[in-house]
Amino acid sequence: MVTGLTVALLLAGPSWLLGRTPRLHAAGLERLAASAALLQSFRSGGLPTPPALWRERLGPGLAQQLWVRHAGLWWQFWGGHGDGAEFLVLPAEAFAGVTPLPLPPRALQVDDLVVLAADPLNRQWLQDQLRLKFAPPQGQQRQCINQLKSSESVYWSGPTLGEVLGPLTPLFLPFQQGCFAFAGEGKALSWQGHASPLGPSPAGPQAAAPLLEPTARQDADALLLLKGGQLAPLVDGLLESRLVREPLQKSYGLGPAQLGLLRQAPFELRLRSQAKGPYQASLVLHLALGANASDWRALLSGLRKGLLAQGLEEKEGSAQWQRQGMGQPFSNSTWQRDEGSSAGDSLAAGTAAPSTATPNTATPSPSPTSTVPRSTVVGGWRWLNRPPGPSQGAGGPAQPRELLLFLGPEPKPDGARAPQGAAWDPGLGRAGTLSLWAQPQALDRLGLWPPGVPAVLKRSRSLRIGARALAAGGWSSGSGASQLSGRLELP
Repeated sequence: MVTGLTVALLLAGPSWLLGRTPRLHAAGLERLAASAALLQSFRSGGLPTPPALWRERLGPGLAQQLWVRHAGLWWQFWGGHGDGAEFLVLPAEAFAGVTPLPLPPRALQVDDLVVLAADPLNRQWLQDQLRLKFAPPQGQQRQCINQLKSSESVYWSGPTLGEVLGPLTPLFLPFQQGCFAFAGEGKALSWQGHASPLGPSPAGPQAAAPLLEPTARQDADALLLLKGGQLAPLVDGLLESRLVREPLQKSYGLGPAQLGLLRQAPFELRLRSQAKGPYQASLVLHLALGANASDWRALLSGLRKGLLAQGLEEKEGSAQWQRQGMGQPFSNSTWQRDEGSSAGDSLAAGTAAPSTATPNTATPSPSPTSTVPRSTVVGGWRWLNRPPGPSQGAGGPAQPRELLLFLGPEPKPDGARAPQGAAWDPGLGRAGTLSLWAQPQALDRLGLWPPGVPAVLKRSRSLRIGARALAAGGWSSGSGASQLSGRLELP
């Protein structure tokens, strides 16, 4: 009797606890995340009709029926396998009691979720991925997936993110895996979260630090403004390739020492629209040099030899720059091509990296393969002086502490000087900081977005992003998490 009662208690106790403990919601997300380049969660409600993705994957009738019934989270993800078609993900319980059944033919059940593919090929791709060995998420990845189960957020993963980003992938090495949570504010969308480079996932976010506030708009003709404490996070991915490093050293004298100067320099990069002239946009890179002006002169000397060898002509900077007191005589350079050179070749020869300046379609201009008018400026550089220090006296010579490199037309002196003048500090005192502001609509009108950018981003009025490395060595340390914040102003 006692033994029977004991056995009954041992069986009934766990059963009662299981009934009281809710099941883990959306357990299938852990398996889907292993194959996802991008995985995003949304909350149903607030709209009378379902989103277009629901209607496309479920059909209008079933989509409306489920939309009215389902009040929780749903997900969509991109597999990073090249065709860009999203998968719709719903809880399996959302289909309970819904007619007609069975599930749509392109559906696939993954644990407690139902995944709907765009076509049979996408469904087969996902089925093959799910057969591969699965490693449970750890560290930051686990925290991101738990966040997807409870709030509106987005998660991305490095192994497949390159399929989405394409040629931009090298610029995102410090942020190859991570997540952030969204918050709607009227017609704006803001977010905060964490990211890290590929490799062992951090155990979790480090001690909270003040987030870097995304930069505000600076001038009317700016399409994009990016500033940071070091160029390293933007160029390190490119410099890993021998196809980039070797031509830089062979043709332009940019070896490890010169590239080290570039990597450590605080910077501000502006992309400006050009209403007139052969280019529809120009690029200006503003660098803070510190006490290394002589090393930078040597770097530019090697660059000058390479440009001359490419057939470009050098001329002195405009008199306007000299009158502003911001130029070093016989050091400022503007580069141009003779008549008969192609526009694409002119620009490429004037830079050590691919150019962002593009032919202007707003005014009559040559096509990329036609001849450039004589004396068309393709780029150059300018020294910017700081006022003399106390030890030099009021009449002492101003020493160059900043350098301006540009692609496209010569920038105006008034627009080139940084807002803070001599106290300019684009890195806000830290190496591991980045701040971006952009006008997505304007960039889209000029065709300057890479392929595959989501339509909602292209239609947005403004984009602000701030990033801060939490590791003591910044992103140069090659490990550790970053804090992210941002805001997207919707149409």
